[in-house]
Amino acid sequence: AAHLVRDETTTLQAWMKVWTLDKHHWGIPDMAFSLGVILAKRGRYAESVRIYQYGMPRSARLSTRGIMASNCAESAMATGALTLAIRLYRQSLRLRPRNNSAAWWGLMVALDRRGLTWPSQRAAAQGLVLDPSLRGLTGPDVFFVPRGDVHYYLALAREAQGRIREAMEQWRRFL
Repeated sequence: AAHLVRDETTTLQAWMKVWTLDKHHWGIPDMAFSLGVILAKRGRYAESVRIYQYGMPRSARLSTRGIMASNCAESAMATGALTLAIRLYRQSLRLRPRNNSAAWWGLMVALDRRGLTWPSQRAAAQGLVLDPSLRGLTGPDVFFVPRGDVHYYLALAREAQGRIREAMEQWRRFL
């Protein structure tokens, strides 16, 4: 595990150097994607948002823009910018209308945190249509910063499934 952290640190340092030297480099969209993930994992959410927002419109692939919008929304939500997060999740869903349960789950939480219960429940219902097993919340490539946030997502998803006891357990674990 130490080599992964070292490699990630080296990658972060190298890309931040390229980023500051040449924001018009042809690899900026890919770089922004990776930098955004690394910065979010390190809790540097505001930087992550800024880099995603710079790289997103420069990506040639709509699906990549959609993933970046969802990832950017996660970081925006972590900074408390819920209105921005909601806008970015909706943008992600427009760019990637299929197989985008992550954006539905994120939108569910952002709306709930804004106190918009009914729209949050509708987002949860859409997430369940695409991801009834909740693998989009628990899969091997999914991470939450802070880690405990996964329980907030799972609690809302379990409520939407009508599995109240499991939802209560997730709320307990979150708190």
